[in-house]
Amino acid sequence: AISNVVDVTNAVMLELGQPLHAFDFDKIKLPVTVRRAKKNEKIKLLDEQTYKLSEKDIVIADAKGPIALAGVMGGYDSAVTSGTQRILLEAANFKAESVRETRVRLNLKTDASDRFEKGIDPNLAEKGAARAVEIMTLLGGKVVAVNDMYPKPVKPWMITLELSYVEKLLGVKVPTFNIAGILGPLGVAVKLKGRAMQLTIPTVRLDLQTQEDVIEDIGRIYGYEHVQPRPPMAHVQAAKSNEFRDFERAVKDFLVGVGFSEVLNYSFYSLQDAELLQIDLASHFELANPINPDQALLRASLVPGILKNVRDNLRFSTQVKVFESGRAFERVGHKLPKESRMLVGAVVLNSKDDKKADSFFATKGVIQALLERIGIMDCYFDSFEAVVPMWHAGRVAQVKIEGANEAIGCVGEVHPQVLAESDITKRVVIFEFDVEQLIKVSSEEREYQPIRKHPTIERDISMIASGQVRVDDVLQIVQAAGGSLVLDADLFDMYDFEDGTSSLAFHVLFGADDRTLQSREVDELMEKISASLEGDLQVKVRK
Repeated sequence: AISNVVDVTNAVMLELGQPLHAFDFDKIKLPVTVRRAKKNEKIKLLDEQTYKLSEKDIVIADAKGPIALAGVMGGYDSAVTSGTQRILLEAANFKAESVRETRVRLNLKTDASDRFEKGIDPNLAEKGAARAVEIMTLLGGKVVAVNDMYPKPVKPWMITLELSYVEKLLGVKVPTFNIAGILGPLGVAVKLKGRAMQLTIPTVRLDLQTQEDVIEDIGRIYGYEHVQPRPPMAHVQAAKSNEFRDFERAVKDFLVGVGFSEVLNYSFYSLQDAELLQIDLASHFELANPINPDQALLRASLVPGILKNVRDNLRFSTQVKVFESGRAFERVGHKLPKESRMLVGAVVLNSKDDKKADSFFATKGVIQALLERIGIMDCYFDSFEAVVPMWHAGRVAQVKIEGANEAIGCVGEVHPQVLAESDITKRVVIFEFDVEQLIKVSSEEREYQPIRKHPTIERDISMIASGQVRVDDVLQIVQAAGGSLVLDADLFDMYDFEDGTSSLAFHVLFGADDRTLQSREVDELMEKISASLEGDLQVKVRK
C-alpha cells in the first residue's frame, strides 16, 4: 500500500459509500478553496497524466493552483506518500451532473466519480470524515483542526402516501400494518392520517422522491408473488391500418415478385447530376454544409440515383431490374419543400441485339400488370414530346387513365447521350410514378369475369412499318377491324432496321361468348385486319 492513510480513505468509501481524499499538508499552500477551473488551466493527477481543464470543471485549489479534480481524482503534486507526516482530509459532496460532465470530457473514470455521478447523501460527508478520523486516531493520529462548510444543510422531506393508490399501482391490497412494518426498517418515519400516510424520508434515501418510488419499495419487499395475474380489463381493437403503407407495400411486393430489386439511395445528389438530366436548379434546395460535393443538393428526382445503381450493377451483370420508392423534394418559393412520394424503376435486359426495344416493351408489360394489380384497369400509353432532355425522342410514353387527360406516370428509354455521360453502354428504360396519384385512381374492387365457355383462337400477324407508326396505332386498328371478336392483342417482337423501318409482330386473340369460332371466320377477320393496317398505316403485312 502507498500509505495507511490511503487505506483508511478507501476503507471508509467501501464501508459508507462516501469518497474521501487526503492531501499531504506540507505540500500545499493555504488557503484551500473550492472553485471553478480557469480556462486552459492544467493539473497533473495521481495517474501522472496532465489534463487541460475547462471553466465548467470544479477543482480543489490552494494558493498556488489546483490540487485535485473535485469528485474525480486527486492531484499528483499534493499526494500522500510513505513519508507524509501531516495530512489535510477532505470529505465533500459534489453535484452529480458536474462530476459526470468532467469525467466524460476527460474520459477519466474512478471509484469516486462512479459514486458521485449516482448521487450521494450530502450529510454522509460528515459521517465519512468522522469515521476516518476515528480509525486514524486508533492508529495514533491526532486531529489538529476542523473546518466545516455546509451553508444549506439538506433536511428530510415529506411524502404523502395514498393507501388506495398503493393498491391501484401494485394490483394487490397491502395491509396498513405491513406498509408501516416495511418502511420503518428503511429509516422512513410513518404517521397515519386517515386513508393516507405522512412519510418522513431520510436524506440517505435520495431515490425516494415521489410516492411511486415508495410504492416500488413496498412491492419489492412485500413480494411480487402476492400479485395475482389478471387479464387486463380494457377494450381491445385492432390497430388502424395505414392505407398508404399498405398500398406501398403491395406495390413493392409485386415488383419484387416479377424480378426487381429494391434500392435505397441518399436524398441528395450533386450539381453535376442535376445538370446531366437538366433538372431545373431553381427547384432544388442546396445544403449549406454538404458532407461531400456529391451530396450538395436535396434531390428533386429519384432518377439520378437509379441511373447510378444501373451503372454500378452493370459492372457485375448484363441484366438489371431495380426500383426505389422514396421522397422527392421540390423548392416552392421560400417555403418548406414540397414533398412527393415517387416510385422510380429501371430495366436493362440482356438483349442480343441492341436495336430491339425489348426493355421498353418488357417494362410496359410490367407497368400494365402492376396497375391491374392495384385496381387500375383502364390505363393506356400515350406518346408525347418529352420536355426533359433525358428521354429518347419517340421512345417515351405517358401513362394515362381513360377519360382523364392528366398523366399518372411515364415510361421511356433514357437518351443515349445521357447514358454515355453516365458510363452506361446498354439501353436503359426508366418508369416514374407519383405514388399519391396512384392511390387516388386505384381501386381495391375487382370486376368479376366468368370463365369463358367457348375456346379461343390465337393468331400472329407480322408487318414492316415506318418509324412513324406507333404500336398503339396498330392495336387500335386491330381492335376496330376485328370488333368484339378480338379479345386481346399484344406486341411480342420488334426490330428496328437501319433504313428507319421496323418489324412488328403481334399476338391476336379471338373468341366469342355464344359459340366456338370457326377457322374460316378467323381467316376472314385476319384478312380484314391486314387490309385495314395496309390501308390506314401503309404497313406491309407479311403473308
